[in-house]
Amino acid sequence: MRWVVALIIASISAGTWAGPALADYQAAADYHQAYRGLTMIVIVDGEVVFEDYAHGATAEQPYPITSAAESFSGMMAAAAVQDGILDLDERVSDTLPGWQNSPRETITIRQLLNMTDGLTRRGRLPSFANAARLPPEHTAGEVFAHHSSPLQVFGLVMRRKLSGRNPTHYFNERVLAPFGINIGRWRLGADNNPMMAGGIDLSVREWARYGELILASGQLNGEPLVSEEAFSALFEGSVASPVYGLGFWLNQPIDADVVAATPSISAVTDIWRAPEVFPSDMIMAAGIGHQRLYVSQTRNMVVVRQAGGISQALSGNDVAWSDVDFWRMLEAAPGAPPADVVAALAAQRQPQAATQNAATTPALPGRPRRVLQPDALPTPGAASGSIFDTTIAPRPSIIPGPQRPAASPQFGVPPISSPLTSPGTGSEEILLPPVGEITEEVAEEVVEEEPAEEDTFIGPTF
Repeated sequence: MRWVVALIIASISAGTWAGPALADYQAAADYHQAYRGLTMIVIVDGEVVFEDYAHGATAEQPYPITSAAESFSGMMAAAAVQDGILDLDERVSDTLPGWQNSPRETITIRQLLNMTDGLTRRGRLPSFANAARLPPEHTAGEVFAHHSSPLQVFGLVMRRKLSGRNPTHYFNERVLAPFGINIGRWRLGADNNPMMAGGIDLSVREWARYGELILASGQLNGEPLVSEEAFSALFEGSVASPVYGLGFWLNQPIDADVVAATPSISAVTDIWRAPEVFPSDMIMAAGIGHQRLYVSQTRNMVVVRQAGGISQALSGNDVAWSDVDFWRMLEAAPGAPPADVVAALAAQRQPQAATQNAATTPALPGRPRRVLQPDALPTPGAASGSIFDTTIAPRPSIIPGPQRPAASPQFGVPPISSPLTSPGTGSEEILLPPVGEITEEVAEEVVEEEPAEEDTFIGPTF
């Protein structure tokens, strides 16, 4: 069942961006839905101005944000800098002695986070220890390669620096809980460590709240939750890739030859194709299946879209989503895709008669509700044993919206000492053969593991 809730801001101060009309948001929502869209929310000046839910999706249900979780590692590092735990430009080998006197000795934490580390790419998410065993294939700092291994190494570094404590617990205590951000689930890999590069499930509203943290420059009530210098570094590109910071994609000029030589860029986004379409300060967190968080401080705007079809995307059967086209529709900018593009895509879908009564469809209190016909899709998380079966009850919302459910008597709001993560069936690889320069410092954490069963149900697939 699709339902749409919209609120137009009644007055906007003179001289500021007025935003598009409701009809323009709807055009963007139609485009979003045509590309497997589940949830979409637009927040301007701290107010929800538009929401769209399709294919049985809801505002409260957590969905995987896949590799958009990279941005959480960057923010975690900024908190660790604030606490004196690490420095972005310190060598990883200072924490992992097994990297000393090896080709990896000069790799820095910053290079792990901006993915210029030079480590060999792996197709599947490695364990912490296995990621630390990967040999380099490029000199650190020279090549941008978008993959999960460096963030798994970062997780190992954080665990060492935190004396064995789960880094997600630290991040929850330092940043997420104070700002009222609730993670639906942060899955564990087969090694019982958090999946730093893609294990987070978030509801659309919680992800939007994370965007509000970015709008607030990492501050709460005027006090910094993270290092201000490190926060700024999150949005600084590298020489190898000006369009990628520390977990965030950036709207920065980049030579077409660099894009052509760097498949990791064009495989994720087409922002580089028309940077003038976006606010100059726009940043984006992007995940497999075209999960998106867009943030612009000059617009004072947060946009989130979540989508299904993640399994298909992982198998190479992806859709040709365009950030440029979506944003053009969102702002009704010149050059927006014509309506017949969306109409042609919509015509390929075969909606069936609605089976849910409109009275049972959730809506914001006092807001209009519009019910459309749904596509024939399974309800997310309905099956027992899916990755959605364990959640943590939400904290009070700072975003206007529906009443949030009370804390579950079974789970409640977890104290910091309790697990934020839930054991899952994280994708894992067979143990890599030893590499000559690895010492017992790293090898001691390697365990003989059977490859975990592939986590096949990771959201609605269509």
